[in-house]
Amino acid sequence: MAVIGKIREKAGIIVGVIAVGLALFIVGDDFFRYFQKGRKGQEKVVGIFDGKEITLDDISLEIMEAERYYAINMPQQRPSEADLIRFAWSVFLRKNMLKPEYETLGLRVSDEEKKAMYEGDSIFIHPQVSSASVFQDSVTKKFDRKLVKEFLKNIKNNPDAKARWEMFLDGLVETRIQEKYTAMLSQSAYVTKAEAKREYENQNNKLNLKYFYVPYSSIPDSSIKITDKELEEYLKKNKKRFKAPESRSFEYVIFSVVPSKEDTLEFSDELRKLGKEFALAQDDSAFAVSKTKGTEKNFTYRNPKEIPDGIYSENRPLLKGAVIGPFLHRNSFMIVKVSDIKEDTTYFVRSKHILFQVPKGAETKVKDSIRKEAEKLLAQLKAGEIDFTQAAKKYGSDGTRDIGGDLGWYDEKTMVAPFTKATFEAKEKGLLPNLVETDFGYHIVSITEPKTNKKYKLAIVERPIYATQNTTEEVSLQAEEFLLGLKTYEDFKKKIEKDPRLVKKVAKKVMPYAQSVDGIPSNAKPLISWAFNEAKVGEFPKKPIRIPEQGLFVVPILTARTEQDELSLEYFRETLEYEVRNLKKREQIIAKMNSYGNISLDELAQKYGSGIVVQEARDVTLQNASIGTAGYTPVGTGTAFGLQKGKRSKPIGDDNGVIVIEVTEQTPAPQIADYSQYKNNLLNTQKQNMSNFYYQALQELYRVKDFTYKFN
Repeated sequence: MAVIGKIREKAGIIVGVIAVGLALFIVGDDFFRYFQKGRKGQEKVVGIFDGKEITLDDISLEIMEAERYYAINMPQQRPSEADLIRFAWSVFLRKNMLKPEYETLGLRVSDEEKKAMYEGDSIFIHPQVSSASVFQDSVTKKFDRKLVKEFLKNIKNNPDAKARWEMFLDGLVETRIQEKYTAMLSQSAYVTKAEAKREYENQNNKLNLKYFYVPYSSIPDSSIKITDKELEEYLKKNKKRFKAPESRSFEYVIFSVVPSKEDTLEFSDELRKLGKEFALAQDDSAFAVSKTKGTEKNFTYRNPKEIPDGIYSENRPLLKGAVIGPFLHRNSFMIVKVSDIKEDTTYFVRSKHILFQVPKGAETKVKDSIRKEAEKLLAQLKAGEIDFTQAAKKYGSDGTRDIGGDLGWYDEKTMVAPFTKATFEAKEKGLLPNLVETDFGYHIVSITEPKTNKKYKLAIVERPIYATQNTTEEVSLQAEEFLLGLKTYEDFKKKIEKDPRLVKKVAKKVMPYAQSVDGIPSNAKPLISWAFNEAKVGEFPKKPIRIPEQGLFVVPILTARTEQDELSLEYFRETLEYEVRNLKKREQIIAKMNSYGNISLDELAQKYGSGIVVQEARDVTLQNASIGTAGYTPVGTGTAFGLQKGKRSKPIGDDNGVIVIEVTEQTPAPQIADYSQYKNNLLNTQKQNMSNFYYQALQELYRVKDFTYKFN
């Protein structure tokens, strides 16, 4: 098995688990026919497998599988073109990369084993089956084999359900074969007794030492001059370390589509009409589900803390049958109908406060002074001389000051006892007549809603506020006007400088599969696809790039590009400058140390100056590889373990500074007869690594290159 050889070559490298995607997407026939026509140029190539270009035509069967999968399981799902291609590519790799491995090794799942995964003894039942609520006893919540048999009996005359079940079983079989494969790979791991002994000694051989450490940060960066020629020479000498990934850098301006006042009024008017229908509806839940376009679909009883803000904001009782709204909740308008009300054992109250904090352990004199300040403000609030919200912002000393002191709804177990007693004994809304003293200080409290134990069954119609087509077109026109006439980067900068509303965003070293950039938290694929497919450095798109999911139009300019494995000075400039600068600092520090000749560490510290002193480090091990304030220094630690007691090292330069070491005490690890604990630890690490990066090893073996990012 060549893959084991590949894995062994990469032993010790930790990489992320790359899951083999089994999910597929459904598209319409017209969409599929579009694929069959192909795309211009290299965009038609999905990837390279075993030296051969794989085109959209080559994965047409996988796309057809996707259609079937989603037609059966998620008929409402319509994926993007890019998603479909990416998942079809992953299925292609599974068939052509993993399946041959399984077949070569004779790995399979028999019909008996397949059946045992959902009907056999408990040790054979697959976790995805045993954890499914439909197969668990309603009381004990434990897996019940009888429920599986009943389920299978019920789906015999339901073709759709039967097809979904067969697909589910196919997935279980695939997972089980993969588990067998990784288990077999893990058996190739091996640790010798010598390796186990070395691991034990690395953890238990200990040194005490004195050291003199000069960090590179002790020399100002501004004092070190670096030229591009030096950077290029360093890059060439270390070209194996500096292979750039394919990436793009660009700058851009975002034009956001925000609902206008007219859009908001239109939504509000529409919901007012719905409110009248809602009041007359016989089935509140059915009406709400059919009319809502938001996420609020919970038709269970809610305590006041679970109710959206706005329902209690109006000064009227919350009665059964009442329709409230429309009101604005975050970015949506809501209408709420109170379908039912019942009483509960738990009470809630809502209040706001202004905290005059008293330091812990404060003297009586200090506490009295703070209390008088609080009483003075309380008197002003009672007299109506100041608004509570403004007062909270001005005088509050906790995190609620910026929200008017609002504490929201809370039950009797949330707050400290004195505060709970004061607020839950209040009979009506409004300012409490006296200060409330707690361990935190003095509180001025206003009851927003008195205590209640009522729970409300609410039917909610939610309508997120979207910009209308007219508003979207206006923003699109603004973006087009900005793009008009742009030919150079200077044009781009000048236009931004002229309009203070525009903000330039910068995206550096963006990877092909990135989904977000600054200001675009998700769905940025159209922008990134432009950068990788069409753009040359210094170019703008022909028209603004639209990101409909975020309501954005973007005008970018490509500022840099690197290709796979390119030796790019610009891509690595920051790292190169850092390393070359530190090399120069290292040379300066070592030259200065060597100029003093063969002297003791204390004398070296005295002559070197700069406030740097000799320090001690105890119980240093190779496993830890850290030395006091020098931190992680494998070179320094390794050198120390090569010294004899009382001997001193030459100046050693590592990533962060220069260190001189003198060993003061050596404590060898005690001899033991059994190293099995250390052997097992190493073995488990190797097995875990096998499981983690076998997929990457296979990709290297088959020389896989993925170009699916070129589709948007």
